[in-house]
Amino acid sequence: YLNKPPINLSSGEKQKVCIAALLALEPKVLLLDEPTSNLDPMSTGWLIDFLPELQLTTIIATHNLSLSQEMGNRALVLSKKHKLIFDGKLDDFLQDTEKLISANLVHSHRHKHAYFSHSHFHIHDWE
Repeated sequence: YLNKPPINLSSGEKQKVCIAALLALEPKVLLLDEPTSNLDPMSTGWLIDFLPELQLTTIIATHNLSLSQEMGNRALVLSKKHKLIFDGKLDDFLQDTEKLISANLVHSHRHKHAYFSHSHFHIHDWE
């Protein structure tokens, strides 16, 4: 990628180059905001496998709840008003519907069935 103009790189390639540039600085802590947002499924899998190999404190901001479990086991969750509402095991947070709603991480929409419709809060799996 050294000889390619950045304009010619895909969003995912730019994201991987950015991570490589950060790692070249040998940081003690790596802060990542939605690190899989522009990656295809294969690159996402690679990143999820790669990050734990770094043996580096990594803080990841994500809305992707299905991948969050692959990225760590502790969650710090902010409410819609940007207040800390949870600090603990990710699995515990994912079982707390009230906190999921407060964090705007679940939604409700109408489900249509053959003869009726209804709505309830749920998470869409991103996999």
